Amino acid sequence: PVFLSAMHGLTGHSWVIDGAEYSGNTWMVDCDWGWSGLYNGYYSSDCFNPLGKAYNWHFRLITCSVPEHEMDVHIGF
Repeated sequence: PVFLSAMHGLTGHSWVIDGAEYSGNTWMVDCDWGWSGLYNGYYSSDCFNPLGKAYNWHFRLITCSVPEHEMDVHIGF
């Protein structure tokens, strides 16, 4: 998952992108807008516009990188 924030005019919003798929000749990303599921879904990777608000400038991404050896989960029984 990627935490993303962007601006629309003088207002901004942050949301989570947790998936992607290639549709036709466009990359679509799965957005969780944080509004109790409202408007969640796949959006073109170049147009984030729930409620007709184009969050299209001043982008910030927050990612978390974990070394591969730390991703393994071992549960002993």
